[in-house]
Amino acid sequence: MGKKLIFKKCNDITVDDSQKIKQVGVDKNGNIFILYELDHFIYKITHYVNNDTNTYLFKINKKIDFIGFLKEEVLFVKSVTSEDEDNAFLYNLDGLYVKSFFVGTGISVCQTDHKGEVWIGYNDEGIFEPNSLGENGIICLNEKGEIIIFEKIHKSMEQGLVPIIDECYAMSMFQKSIWMCYLGNFNTQLIRVENENNISVWNDLKIGTVDCFATNGKFVVLNENKGYFLLNLELQTMLDLIPCNENNKVIDPDRTFAFNNKVFIISGEAAYISEI
Repeated sequence: MGKKLIFKKCNDITVDDSQKIKQVGVDKNGNIFILYELDHFIYKITHYVNNDTNTYLFKINKKIDFIGFLKEEVLFVKSVTSEDEDNAFLYNLDGLYVKSFFVGTGISVCQTDHKGEVWIGYNDEGIFEPNSLGENGIICLNEKGEIIIFEKIHKSMEQGLVPIIDECYAMSMFQKSIWMCYLGNFNTQLIRVENENNISVWNDLKIGTVDCFATNGKFVVLNENKGYFLLNLELQTMLDLIPCNENNKVIDPDRTFAFNNKVFIISGEAAYISEI
């Protein structure tokens, strides 16, 4: 029997199952969004901000897999592309095109941090492609679409101090640090990067492919498929978790996503939140 992870209802959510859902997530302020793909490469974003529901439509003319919110603009990302084809597209909230640029192929995760910078993680296709932009497993973009290079991370991997990324599973942020969960050395690894230089590593977690996770710096809640686990970073122990509402009734999750120290579940027409 696992430990209960208590969730409280935070939003009424209307999920349109007649339309193709590409992504469900939260912006840097913890507001839930749903990205739908409509006909003829038209994309709809339903954005739940406080008690308001905002809907935006975008005509992209490309297959889109991820989005990231950047102040007054939205970054659309296509996961697979060729070297001569841009696959990141910046639009304002009125649906007007701003610019496009290349961010590499084989993208597995896209996350916006507290500064509005976008972190992109790559799968093996993006990492092992010759001369690939994603050869180190991750990149970071500022709001102008310029690539920010963190030499400390890359050098630590080259020196064997940090396991090399074979496939990036998930990312999260807490305070001013970026956290990454990935496949490296044939095992699941977790690292924390603070102030671009201070790197902490938790090696060989006894878990498979992590879909998302949240952390408060002392504990990490990880989601693998429909399983939930609590990792104690100091003791490096892991417990099974059971998602329950405030009445201690088990929640059957349709979708799970996380950001910062918060885990979100959509079940039926309700969204729930649990803060670590």
